[in-house]
Amino acid sequence: MLRITLAAAAVCAASGIANAAPVQWTSGAGANNHWYEFVTAALNPTAAETAAESSNYLGMDGYLATITSSLEQAFLTSIRPDNARYLIGASDRDNEGVFKWIGGPEEGQTLSYSNWSQGEPNDFGTGEDYAVAWWFKWNHGDVWNDVSDKGKFSYLVEYSTSPAVVPLPAGLPLLLGGLALLGLAGRRRRG
Repeated sequence: MLRITLAAAAVCAASGIANAAPVQWTSGAGANNHWYEFVTAALNPTAAETAAESSNYLGMDGYLATITSSLEQAFLTSIRPDNARYLIGASDRDNEGVFKWIGGPEEGQTLSYSNWSQGEPNDFGTGEDYAVAWWFKWNHGDVWNDVSDKGKFSYLVEYSTSPAVVPLPAGLPLLLGGLALLGLAGRRRRG
């Protein structure tokens, strides 16, 4: 068993994938009960978007994170890994200079909150259409920058569900069905 564990750890280390477990924002001002996962796999923005949208956690579909307030920014800054940059779900690929959310409940909405570094977004060089958050501390603090689809970055996945839809634990329907069958069996014995 130890060999299998060590082999799995070696594969993860060699592939560069060492995700932090999803963290839920449940307390404090602005808390939204969403889950956030920092994924350290280096992907270009298009591939990261696809990977995030194919992610699932506790029955919730993932998407590149949408940071919609300074409170959410502060929460994520407090839990993010040090000296790292993560793609988030903002892009101006459809209309240069107009950044919109590309996934999640805010998909298609123009950013009402942003945290751009001084002089950003600047569409430098061959075009930068995607947002990356948490540029290194030496670069004016925890801020955003625009990047091209050619670079490879870690990315931040957000998981959420509307308040009306609460994911059921996978075993709950089986438990309820089993209890109903036991109830019926008990009634037949008595009758």
